[in-house]
Amino acid sequence: MDDENRASEQRKPRSFTHESRYVLSVDGQRKASYQDAESAIAAGRKISDAFPRLNVSVQDQTEGAHTILSASPAPPKE
Repeated sequence: MDDENRASEQRKPRSFTHESRYVLSVDGQRKASYQDAESAIAAGRKISDAFPRLNVSVQDQTEGAHTILSASPAPPKE
């Protein structure tokens, strides 16, 4: 693929389908979906710990529950 075609491919918005029950969102944008809550929360915590300023949440598409994840507290310094 040449550079011009690659650039046009990168500009196309990715369509998101929430086929799974749990949807991971970062700053209000849906990023991934998971079959179980544990996987969605684990992925969200990784993002939240790496980038604590981002708003990371997991939504249960079946029950409508919404979990906001915050960065894990840093270990105490000695």
